[in-house]
Parts: sequence; structure tokens; C-alpha cells
Amino acid sequence: VINKCDRPGVDKTERAVLAMLSLAHRAGGWQPPIVKTSATKGEGIEELVETVGRCQEFFRTSSHRIQKKREAARQRLMTLLEERLVNTAVQKVFPNGELNRVVDEIAERRQDPYSVVEQIIKSSTFGRSWNANPGSEGLMKIDHIGIAVKSIAEAAQVYEQALGLTVAGYDQVDEQGVRLAMLKIGESYIELLESIQPDSPIEKFMSRHGEGLHHIAVRVDNIEEALERVKASGARLIDSKPRRGAHNTRTAFIHPSSTHGVLLELVEHGG
Repeated sequence: VINKCDRPGVDKTERAVLAMLSLAHRAGGWQPPIVKTSATKGEGIEELVETVGRCQEFFRTSSHRIQKKREAARQRLMTLLEERLVNTAVQKVFPNGELNRVVDEIAERRQDPYSVVEQIIKSSTFGRSWNANPGSEGLMKIDHIGIAVKSIAEAAQVYEQALGLTVAGYDQVDEQGVRLAMLKIGESYIELLESIQPDSPIEKFMSRHGEGLHHIAVRVDNIEEALERVKASGARLIDSKPRRGAHNTRTAFIHPSSTHGVLLELVEHGG
């Protein structure tokens, strides 16, 4: 708006403003209009009102405006996520004052911040506590519960109808003579195990105990380190080395005599 348009030099002012506006690139094809007014004479007032209305309508409906609003919303969301994720990391990754200890070690140059951050990212520590010993292995969560059944098809139908679960995938491990189905439940799975060989471990289990709970599987990051830890604890291992499991996993079993009658399986998922 150029006010006092009744005074000398207004045309020169208008040309200068147009020159400045021409230097700017504006997405959406919008070019700000210039309105000349005179308050004392009441000139240009109606044109100004109409121009303001057109501007409002343009910004309300233009794709450029919508895109800018989306970008602003995205930026706000990312800012909030960064704040919450950092707070969550500090609370979960560094419990009981561990953050201060790590900060002291960095200040004393016994650790460097880049290695600390890299370790946090690689170890998926948002679900775990800070590991003061990077070489030690922690158990992360229940991977699945294995149930021996005579028929996967019949058992899966029961879980689907009774609990609303669905089969997430099937696999077969010929070395163990077993066919299996995985039903997702929360962050874990129910694994249905059906024997495909008369002398398979599952067949032998069912001949003694019938259908039912066979094992509980715990997911680990590094199965070799987990086995070393279990062995060092004095627990009895069925597998001293990992074996191939279903769905691109490596597994090893701990003897139930060391785990109060429960067969435990360690599971490392492939990359």
C-alpha cells in the first residue's frame, strides 16, 4: 500500500517498489499487487478492501499455501519427536545416573561422544538400558512361545477364531523335522510346531507329553555372546553352537534341567 498518493513522487515510489518485488521468486504465481490510497481524500479504499479479499482467498486455496502448512506441520512434528525421543533415550538408556557417569568419562577422554552415540543406535537401546560393558550381551524380550501340535491347520483355526490372531508366516526346518506357523501377538509370536518326521524332536515330545507348551524363546542381539554368558553361569546347554532356525534365524537351546523345567531357546534374527 502506497498511502498519500496525492502527493508528488508517488509514481517514482511505485516504480521502486515494483523493482524490488521483481527480484523475489514466489511459488504459486503470486505477485503482490500495489494499491495507492489517500486517506484525506478517501481514494483507493474500496480497491484496498477488494485486494485484501483476493489475497486472503488466494492464500486460503492455493496449493503453495497448503504445502507451506504441511511443511510447518511436519517441522512441528519433527521438533516434538526429537524432544520426546531424546528425553526417552535419557530416561531408558541412562538410568540411575548413568548419563552423568558417561558424561564424566567423555570429559576425561576415556570415551568419545561419537562412539557412545553409535553404540546406542546399533544396540537399539530405546528398549534397553545402557550397557556399561559394550561387549556383554543382554536379553531383549520374549521372541515367541513354541507350542507342539498335531495339526497346524487345526490349531491355527482355534487361535484365529478364539483370539482373533492371524498366521504371519509359515516355514519348515528339515533338519529338525518340523513345520511351523507364526501367529503375531503384540510384539511377540505364538509358534505352532507340527512334526513332519516320525523321529523328530517334536514327535518325541508329543509321544511323552502330548500337545502343549514346548519352549519359550528369548531374542538376543548376538547369540555367540549369549551362549558364552549362559555357559559361564553354569547352566547346561543343549546346543554349544548356534543352529539354523526358521525365518532366517540362528538358535540354540538351554537344557530345562538348568531352567526349572522350562526349555529355553535363544534366537538371533538375521539382518
